[in-house]
Amino acid sequence: NIEVVYAPDFTSEALEVLASRKPLRLVKMGAALETKASDSGLEFKRVAGGILVQKRFDSKIISLESIDVVSERKATQEEIEAAIFNWNIACFTRSNAIVIGQEDKVHGIGSGQRSRIDAAETAIRYSRRGYGPEVREGVAIPCFFKSPFWRLSPSDSAGHLMLNQDTD
Repeated sequence: NIEVVYAPDFTSEALEVLASRKPLRLVKMGAALETKASDSGLEFKRVAGGILVQKRFDSKIISLESIDVVSERKATQEEIEAAIFNWNIACFTRSNAIVIGQEDKVHGIGSGQRSRIDAAETAIRYSRRGYGPEVREGVAIPCFFKSPFWRLSPSDSAGHLMLNQDTD
């Protein structure tokens, strides 16, 4: 049962139709409110029984200059490009997303799992399915990842780069 309709404006036809529905309140959104709502950095999604309002994700990793490599081994250009490419995929994948791939293709995605460990195992499994036992690509994780808990390759010299960003 709808009790309130909140909109930027109402046509005369809409007012005629809605007038017959009692008790219904019509609220016209002011122009200032309309602008504020769209520029607020919030996303609105319909869900069963209501609406979900959440902060829009704004990635801090957008270019080579926005990456601070903290490992002892310097990342290669290909690893950095792979990590940035896969980061852009991971940012728009379901929760606990782990994306493994190269600078121009995705090899494995683990997402929507209860834990990041499960997501990582899923991404590794899919990656190895088509690309052999060793994963030598960038890994993108759009969430806080406390510590590395797996090795991407049996060899310490294998090339890989892991990006993560604390989204708090």
